[in-house]
Amino acid sequence: YIKKIGVDGFLHPLLPEATNAYKYNGALYLTRRDTLMNENSLYGMRIRPYLMPPERSVDVDIEMDFRLA
Repeated sequence: YIKKIGVDGFLHPLLPEATNAYKYNGALYLTRRDTLMNENSLYGMRIRPYLMPPERSVDVDIEMDFRLA
């Protein structure tokens, strides 16, 4: 699924008129210890994006992907 990250830093459902859409790539997670312990989750209430250029984001699923990366 794809969701838009709004200027407020929160995820919003993708609307047909939306111009930008972002996808999680799992490259970077910063989580407060309290969030992990109290909510048992990587995601707290304040999710912020890190916009990574496509050329810096490589999907490595198999050994061949790793060699190409």
